[in-house]
Amino acid sequence: LGNVAGDNPTTPSSSQTNHWHSTPPPDPHNVDEWSDESPSYNFLGNSTMNGSEWKQFLKRSKISDYSDLLRLAVFPRRVLQKAGHSKEDLILQCSYNGKQCNHTFFEEILDKKYGRCYTFNSGLYNNNTYLTTRTGPDYGLKLTLLIESHENIGILNHQSGVRVSVNHPKYVTIPEAAGYQVPPGTMASIVLRSFLVHSEGLPYNNCTSSWNEIESLDGVDMPGNYTRRVCEEYCLVKRVVEVCGCADNYLIDNVSICRPTNIKQEKCRLKVYREFNDMNFTCGCFTPCDQTFYEAVASYSNWPTETYLPYIIERLEKNSSQAIDYLLSSIFDKVARDEISDSQAFMMIRKELVRVEVYLQTLDYEFVMEKPQYTWSDLLSNVGGTIGLYLGLSAISVIEILENIVVIIKAVIIQSRTKKV
Repeated sequence: LGNVAGDNPTTPSSSQTNHWHSTPPPDPHNVDEWSDESPSYNFLGNSTMNGSEWKQFLKRSKISDYSDLLRLAVFPRRVLQKAGHSKEDLILQCSYNGKQCNHTFFEEILDKKYGRCYTFNSGLYNNNTYLTTRTGPDYGLKLTLLIESHENIGILNHQSGVRVSVNHPKYVTIPEAAGYQVPPGTMASIVLRSFLVHSEGLPYNNCTSSWNEIESLDGVDMPGNYTRRVCEEYCLVKRVVEVCGCADNYLIDNVSICRPTNIKQEKCRLKVYREFNDMNFTCGCFTPCDQTFYEAVASYSNWPTETYLPYIIERLEKNSSQAIDYLLSSIFDKVARDEISDSQAFMMIRKELVRVEVYLQTLDYEFVMEKPQYTWSDLLSNVGGTIGLYLGLSAISVIEILENIVVIIKAVIIQSRTKKV
């Protein structure tokens, strides 16, 4: 089974709840009321944002739904470690190929949009990947995830749930490029089919299977197998680092992250992106000569049912996660105080849980090979046949000419003899 990455939009960890939510961010609909004396908000990096900075940050949005602000809010790594979900809290239950697993089977990666993500069965730096020899949901990966939606950071969380991306173990995961959004209270069943694609190289097209052939990435330590999308991502962030002195992605280590409140850095980043979109500079990222990808089909259903939830809660109460302990205890306390009904408690718990199942539909794979429609051997064969045809016609014509000459000579001789007689 391929590499599976699951992630949740960046939110504060359970231990940071009071720190992050002691004072709510300014109301975006009343930004003009905020001034430099307004409270500070330190979730965006090395220093705090006062009310004036927050107001300017919101005003820089050019889209009515503020969706473009997500591109600006790239957190420093140390902030993500505090603000993002830990895998101990996120991954409540795990099984693979019919056997128990846990959060230690997952490796952490950082994504500029989704923050802390966790990858199962990654083979980027080793070959110790897990295998399955069966098909169907019983032999795939099954996860129960806790999304902690009560810790979302206002305007930076437009949606609730997790994003699941599936790719080959040797490929770098980019959840933003391809994946499935799974809403809370839902089970997603993702069925996979494997495809192998081979492309011809020169002179038919430019393709590569090696990072060493990409000139724009000289000096960058590239993990995993070559893919075009990852190549373009690395090339773009490398250009941002060279021009702006900071990075807006976590693909390159030991480089400071661009601050969204730094106008100079932001203008520089936008300039680089415009140049990239206008193709004023190119990365030279070619199509890979050989690639493996999965065609996935996802189906969704409500999960868990009200009759199944008590059994899940019984198991979750034995989980060592502080986040699930906090969630269950706070909800049960409200039930005990008659603040909410049992059905309301069920809905509150359900909206915090996500179930994901990923498995193979078949062990067969489809191999797609690119072959030239007209090769040199075809050309030589056709030219030779044409030449042979013309040569054959020429030989016949010579014989016919000689035959006509002989006929003419015989006719002349016969005619001269007739005159003498």
